[in-house]
Amino acid sequence: MDLFTKLEAPPPALPMPRDDWPEDYRERFWKAYPRRIARGAAMKALDRVRKGGKVAWGIFFPAVLAYAEWLGDTGHWRPEPKHPATWVNQECWDDELPEGRPLAEAKPSGNGFAALHREMRMREE
Repeated sequence: MDLFTKLEAPPPALPMPRDDWPEDYRERFWKAYPRRIARGAAMKALDRVRKGGKVAWGIFFPAVLAYAEWLGDTGHWRPEPKHPATWVNQECWDDELPEGRPLAEAKPSGNGFAALHREMRMREE
C-alpha cells in the first residue's frame, strides 16, 4: 500500500454563482446613476465587479437606484454624488444611507469647508 492510496479525494469545488447581470448592464447603470462623469473609468470598474462575481445584479442595481433616490431627497441636505467609478470601486452597494438633517436645520455659509466643519462638530455633540 503506497502513500497516495490513503489520501482522500479533494472536496468538489463550490459552484460559481450564476451571472444574473443583464446584457445591457452598462447602459442601465449609466442611466440610473445620478452623476454622469468619467464614463470610461466607471465602465472599467463596473466590468471588473461583474467579472469578479463580487455582487449579484439583484443586489447591485437596487442599491444604485436607492442611492439615486436618496440623493434626490430635496427635503434633506445631501453631499455631492460620488463619481460613478468611485461608487463602484468602493463597493458602495453595501453602504447604509444616513437619514441626514432637514434642510430647515442646515444653514450653509456658502463656504463648503465651514459647512462641513459645522456638520462634524454637531455630530460630536
